[in-house]
Amino acid sequence: SVVLPVGERIGQLIFHTTGEVDGDYSDGRKGMSGKYQNTSNLDELIASWSPEQMLPRAYKDERHAAPIIKGLPKGMK
Repeated sequence: SVVLPVGERIGQLIFHTTGEVDGDYSDGRKGMSGKYQNTSNLDELIASWSPEQMLPRAYKDERHAAPIIKGLPKGMK
């Protein structure tokens, strides 16, 4: 079995049709976004887009060690 920490990303994508959004995705949301889009100007975004921008940028995530769970077998945390 594989133990996945709470919040660990494993690669699920869901796309929904939306309308206008409040805020600016390029600014991020308290460090939770802003990794994949660097402008809110649609024309500029289309002109500067490249497939490499779709690659994961998990290196920008803030990581925390999972808490130790009491009662697990020796060697597991």
